[in-house]
Amino acid sequence: MQNRFPKTINQLGLFLLIYIGFSVIIALPFIISTYLSDSQQNSWLIAITSLFLNSALIIYYCRSDWKTVFTAPFTDQRKTPVSMILVITITTLFSIITCDPIGAFLHLPDYSGEAIKEMINSPVIGFLTICIMAPLFEEIIFRGIILKGLLQNYSPGKAIFYSAFVFGLIHFNPIQSVGAFLIGLLMGWLYYRSNDLRLTILVHFTNNSLSFFLSKFTLFRESDSFYDILNNNTIYFSALAVSLLGLFICIQYLNKKLPPSLPEKHLLNVDFELTD
Repeated sequence: MQNRFPKTINQLGLFLLIYIGFSVIIALPFIISTYLSDSQQNSWLIAITSLFLNSALIIYYCRSDWKTVFTAPFTDQRKTPVSMILVITITTLFSIITCDPIGAFLHLPDYSGEAIKEMINSPVIGFLTICIMAPLFEEIIFRGIILKGLLQNYSPGKAIFYSAFVFGLIHFNPIQSVGAFLIGLLMGWLYYRSNDLRLTILVHFTNNSLSFFLSKFTLFRESDSFYDILNNNTIYFSALAVSLLGLFICIQYLNKKLPPSLPEKHLLNVDFELTD
């Protein structure tokens, strides 16, 4: 299959350069506008630059091979059972709680906190950008293009790891990058097993929407983690243990129920080993 998808580490590095280049070029109006306009206009510019950036990347990588990205993942006639949707949603919630110690104990820098708060303070623009555009466009790019390309040249474990690592990097914000990498592993595995972008979009949508709506409450907006909110070690670590167990059970269930996207000899079970 001849396409522009990144299939090697070098091509993945080129993708990063292209991504950064597009980001700088498209974001220039937003940077200039910070001195010329109010926050509502800035929120519009964030949404517009995000739309143009992701659209430009998709067009660049897919213009000669649209079917590879869009046909199977979005026109698959197999119906996803409601039980599967429910389990994937619960899995996402467990993964969010499991990742909470990142914000609670690592105390990583948060370079884009104010920009995100500004987006959240513009409800319509914030919802469209964070909950709709980001899950849709980023899943097409990072699972439908990058992971699909890497799977042509690397073992599933390596391909999932590399795609999740780059997914974390492009957030350009340490506290977000670590969490994005971890949930990127989950979304990469789901996509590998099912070849269905709808499932990874569901995970991404659930993750972003929960953060978006919880941030509407002062208690959550002024806290870095559930640990700060609960302020009780017993309750917090009990909830964390339950979430870890629940996440393990859900992944085991999905591992058995998800239809494989590759022949039996290539299947990836619940492990992310980086050996071929």
